[in-house]
Amino acid sequence: MTNLLRDSFGDVNHKLDYMVGNKQHGQLVQIDRSNQPIPVFIEIDNESVFDSDGDNTAQAGSTSESFLESIHVVNSNTAEVYLQLFDRAAGSVTVGTTAPKQSYLIPSGDGVSSAGFDRVFNPPLHFNTAISYACTTTATGSTDPTTGLTVNLIYHRPKLHSQVPGT
Repeated sequence: MTNLLRDSFGDVNHKLDYMVGNKQHGQLVQIDRSNQPIPVFIEIDNESVFDSDGDNTAQAGSTSESFLESIHVVNSNTAEVYLQLFDRAAGSVTVGTTAPKQSYLIPSGDGVSSAGFDRVFNPPLHFNTAISYACTTTATGSTDPTTGLTVNLIYHRPKLHSQVPGT
């Protein structure tokens, strides 16, 4: 479904005259050619990723611009490992060479119980291109953990809608 953006003259805007606000924090206003604001609504649909064997291969979290809301990772290894997050499509990540956007230390288990790591991002962490991730033994390395990690991501991709005057 395509959302047609119309200005106060009823003209369809094929390009926005200009936008003001802070897209990263979800505040956005469209201004039409008569300098009148058009309300813009941001619809948020949360999506999630579950991976029961996170390893040193780059995996896709999302495939387009997204906002990461939270991560939960479980490590059953007796050594600490890292969750690397990339702002690239998984296919363009070379783990160990591509610099991560963020890298998080995941504590080790004790051989009997696993350890967990939780992080809620407030505001959500913005990824311009996509969310990709890999689990490795160092913060920027490429070595595979002995046992794969359980990785859970919650993110959203904003969808902008403009109210069409007269409807």
